[in-house]
Amino acid sequence: MLPARGRGDQFGGLIASISTLVFFGVIAFAVVRSPGWDEVKQQFFDGEQFRTTFPAILDAFGTTVKIFLIAEALVLVLGLLIALIRMTRTPVLFPIRFSAIVYTDVMRGIPMLLLVYLLLVPPFFFVATALCLTFARFGGEVHRIYSFDALGAGLGSLGILAALFLLLPSDALRLIGYGADPNNQLRPGGALVVTLYWQPQQKLDADFTGFVQLLAASGDKVAQGNDHPAGGAYYPTSLWRPGELLRDVFTVTLPSSLQPGAYTILAGMYRTHEVTGAVQEMAPPLTLGKIGMLPDVARPATDPERPLNVELGDRILLLGYSLRRSDTALEVILQWHATRYVDTDYTVFVHLLDRRGNIVAQHDGEPAEGLASTSIWVPGQAIRDEHRLLLPSDMAPGTYTLVCGMYDQTTRERLIITDGPVSQQGESLFLQEVTFLARRE
Repeated sequence: MLPARGRGDQFGGLIASISTLVFFGVIAFAVVRSPGWDEVKQQFFDGEQFRTTFPAILDAFGTTVKIFLIAEALVLVLGLLIALIRMTRTPVLFPIRFSAIVYTDVMRGIPMLLLVYLLLVPPFFFVATALCLTFARFGGEVHRIYSFDALGAGLGSLGILAALFLLLPSDALRLIGYGADPNNQLRPGGALVVTLYWQPQQKLDADFTGFVQLLAASGDKVAQGNDHPAGGAYYPTSLWRPGELLRDVFTVTLPSSLQPGAYTILAGMYRTHEVTGAVQEMAPPLTLGKIGMLPDVARPATDPERPLNVELGDRILLLGYSLRRSDTALEVILQWHATRYVDTDYTVFVHLLDRRGNIVAQHDGEPAEGLASTSIWVPGQAIRDEHRLLLPSDMAPGTYTLVCGMYDQTTRERLIITDGPVSQQGESLFLQEVTFLARRE
């Protein structure tokens, strides 16, 4: 049984706790007050950067697991082979046995990290090879001394090796991700900051210049970022190490004449020949995504007259609509709301159906006549979308049904209603019934 602690011991523990808190509190205060703390905080404690880069880190962790699985399979096979060779006493196999002995002694003296750096290009294959060469020496000695029970496991693991090699990337440089204006909006004369996250897959043999461009729907370039050596002047691409993650920031100055609509962000790298000055792209530019500037007609000034709150495809909410009618046309003003980012440009349809479900009048088109494509919508943003249905001159009097919805222009697949009243099901949103009387001559 332990003796009870005295009052002096308890007091000493309290003093130790208080002094520890004071000690680390002083250190923390000195760190956050020291010159350069803001830069350190931005570089190492940036929450936004952590959220952006965490998928790449997770992907790199998966790559590490694959490398060790491959290396383990090779170690089992190569280690057993070395053990068998070293145990043979056949004179004719002496050169092979001598080579196995030399290999074991050499690998015993070479640090594993040095071997990894010696065999660095391409990284995935040769890092696994370096691990195999290093640990196969241990495996050979262990199997030679103890047993050959792992032979079946070693040969069986070749199936894992063959399957994992199908996943190896073959490109020299990979764009892991990018970040842009969190509001996903542009403004004339403003600036768009784009951050690229690169990961080299193998050693690059030249210094490349990075670029970011903004293209209009017509494909014309409307703005370009400040082209600069990727990685900066002090860490050009020729010094990049395979597998590391690198951040590159571009500022794209927007023209004052920028018009509303959707724009595409492109990024890439090129090199300039030192003698001829010829420009050569590393690869075709990468399409990062779309960003846009909403026109005034897409910004609702009032709430819809008829609220609905029906959701399409778990991402787009129809808040409601307003209706204007005349003898020759119906004007339907929809008000949308994005609940999350949309990566597809959907087409809106508004149809007037007769009793048999036949289309009598319709208008299909992207929101705001294509100037407010769904791919540039920002979650929480309301979008005004007007559609004008021209009525046929020979339209019979009666009651008609007004419906709307969205579909993918490429696949023609409609968005399913995912949340709303029981009456709202399927691929079309019921708006209302509209009655037309006989026209007067």
